[in-house]
Amino acid sequence: MLNLAKLFVLRGVGATILATPTATPFLRDTVDRARDCGYSINLLLLPSSSNGAENLTSPEMSPEFFTALESFRQPLDRVLREHRPSCIVSDMFMPFTEEVANALNIPRLVFHSMGFFPLCVMYSVDRSISNGSISSTDDDKDTIVVPGLPHRMEMKRSQLHNSTGARNGFSEFMERVKESELKSYGAVVNSFYELEPEQYLNIVRLKD
Repeated sequence: MLNLAKLFVLRGVGATILATPTATPFLRDTVDRARDCGYSINLLLLPSSSNGAENLTSPEMSPEFFTALESFRQPLDRVLREHRPSCIVSDMFMPFTEEVANALNIPRLVFHSMGFFPLCVMYSVDRSISNGSISSTDDDKDTIVVPGLPHRMEMKRSQLHNSTGARNGFSEFMERVKESELKSYGAVVNSFYELEPEQYLNIVRLKD
């Protein structure tokens, strides 16, 4: 996120990074060095309302992790009400940030750290499952060809995020992630056009 903040500053936009109490000491020196180099970046403490949530160090795909993230909802609401930013940028796995920002009429940009190629795969597979052209519950030894990509790509059915077809905490959370993305003002992707131009154009086509 620090590099993203630098890009915003280079385009004349002030940036503030919200950090948990645990992360703040690690970011402070880096942000101070960036400020010494002329980057107008601020670091703001985002306290947790739940004991232990600020100690999370790895975004494991577990219900416990996502439940803990929700503890930052009220602190984020207070910070946004006080500072009234022009917009916020938050990770795709933090759907509550869209809900908080939307309630305050603040645009939210969803951040994808994965690049355009995995986004293309994810959107193509989800769309194909929705329209029935791909089933996620068949024999997990079968392979599928992901449709709509510039190049041929195969996947095992067992690699699909819900290969069993059963509803669970993670599948329900991913539905929230998708809904929050659709409601967001826009998206920021960790990539650039020259790196994967075909995938960029493909994701634009898929989103239309």
